[in-house]
Amino acid sequence: MMHFKNVILSVGAIALQFVATQALAACAPDNVSNKYPGYAGKAVVVAVTPMTPPFTMKNPDNLDELIGLEIELMKEVMACAGLEIEWLTGKWSGILPTVFSGASDVMVGNVVYRDDRAKQGDFVVFMRNKQTVVVKKGNPHGIAGPDSLCGLEAAQTIGAASAFAMQDYSDKCEAKGKPAIGIQMSEDQESAFRQLSAGRVDMVMEGTVSAEKRISSLVGQKRFEAAFSFTSDAVAGAMTRNGNDEMLQILADGIAAMKESGRIDTLFDKYGIDREQLIPAQILK
Repeated sequence: MMHFKNVILSVGAIALQFVATQALAACAPDNVSNKYPGYAGKAVVVAVTPMTPPFTMKNPDNLDELIGLEIELMKEVMACAGLEIEWLTGKWSGILPTVFSGASDVMVGNVVYRDDRAKQGDFVVFMRNKQTVVVKKGNPHGIAGPDSLCGLEAAQTIGAASAFAMQDYSDKCEAKGKPAIGIQMSEDQESAFRQLSAGRVDMVMEGTVSAEKRISSLVGQKRFEAAFSFTSDAVAGAMTRNGNDEMLQILADGIAAMKESGRIDTLFDKYGIDREQLIPAQILK
């Protein structure tokens, strides 16, 4: 059973914090054949699930268009390197293996670093993960914190950060001699929230910004409310397969350039994400 760890201090993680020096952060879109020869003349395949707002999502006014913080971030990172993007979309459980197999080059969408993923994937992380427990309107079980989750039922998306956070809470319940949390796995967050709306589960954990948007929607105002939120030690960013050091450098260089120019701060503001979640970018292997 996997658990969250403070990966900045984790013994199992190789953390290489890079400094946005003038040389490192400089974009060179006309020099791709020299800087990144393995990708010269190729499109970078970026895997996303369009169901993790505000990070990766469909434009409600044009469902053929992807928008979100990490969609814009990847466009700018690849433009910095002089590379084009080919988007690969699907459900989380379907696109995650494409990174490990090499069918895609990068995956984004609030992808959290974990020890098990690090066995097959390398990361450039740049933000901490913040989660909210969402319940039915009126909070019928009076959930006010982690200890009040014990013995209740939750629906969570397979492989998502929130699913592992909920499992971590369940393990802590059992360690205290309390009933475990019953966790039902869903293919995506929409399915999880349908279970909550129908009363088949008591709660769903979701990224805080996504949860706030869902609750404030016309449907959400009638059906849901936030029980509590927390910022975990988990960190998230872009993931590529083990050994793809050239793509790691492309990501690190592009994110450094965005940090130096202030663009990454602007994107956090644009999509309503607290800048306190922004951390110095790191390569984690």
